[in-house]
Amino acid sequence: MLVQLIVFLPALLFYAFVIYAIVKVLRFMKEKIQLDRERNQKLAQLLESRRHEQN
Repeated sequence: MLVQLIVFLPALLFYAFVIYAIVKVLRFMKEKIQLDRERNQKLAQLLESRRHEQN
């Protein structure tokens, strides 16, 4: 029984780490997409205001 636990525990820890890493990457990408959208909106507003100034 102890040998089975010793063999199973590293695999379980590895899978737990993989799931943790995937969740962290997904959260990071979600935040990055949101920040990129906000930046793009600000750039669009800046370009629009520059066009109005030139006219």
